[in-house]
Amino acid sequence: GKWHGSGTASLTNGLVYKGTFVHGDMHGNGEIEWPSRLRYQGEVNKNMATGKGKLEWPNGDYYLGRWFEGKRHGWGKMTYGNRQDQWYEGEWKEGAKSGKGTMQWSTGNVYVGEFVQNCREGQGRMQWMDRNEIYIGEWKADKLHGMGRYLWLSDVEVNKNLAVFNQYVGQFAENQRHGFGIFSYADGSRYVGDWNANLKHGKGTIISSVG
Repeated sequence: GKWHGSGTASLTNGLVYKGTFVHGDMHGNGEIEWPSRLRYQGEVNKNMATGKGKLEWPNGDYYLGRWFEGKRHGWGKMTYGNRQDQWYEGEWKEGAKSGKGTMQWSTGNVYVGEFVQNCREGQGRMQWMDRNEIYIGEWKADKLHGMGRYLWLSDVEVNKNLAVFNQYVGQFAENQRHGFGIFSYADGSRYVGDWNANLKHGKGTIISSVG
């Protein structure tokens, strides 16, 4: 006969399951432990994590959120390491960060925006707390790419009301100012024109602060 109801099963691949069975399948609510010491607690459908559940890694990483057919899928939060000061919360698709989400690093740096296949891609806002800079704009494959605005803030304290030191608004390619853009300096002067690999290049005009 087939297992039905609640119980514990040790499978040939070393996996241990405690929970409910339906017609021989792990189905309902349960806890799965792998030989690698990975542990899942939550909803199970036909032997796979589906629904809401928590997966814990031996190194202290854990994911809490939605699952579909054994993969992180839907809304969830992934917390990294024992210090738990690095995390991602947002949308997942077939095991990867995809859609809208927030990523915070242990440095305090934060990205809020769109992801595609674990990379920052689409529209997003990145704040580097460690170097006091902010970028708001387009991303591609984890790099500044497309139209955006980059701010160099003068002071962490002042940063609350966004006192700006220098600012660039324009095109980026591969993390660099590239294409057309306007650079505004703290003294009020501006450069309006073309850029190539972070350098003023081609046609451009410098406008002084006194006009």
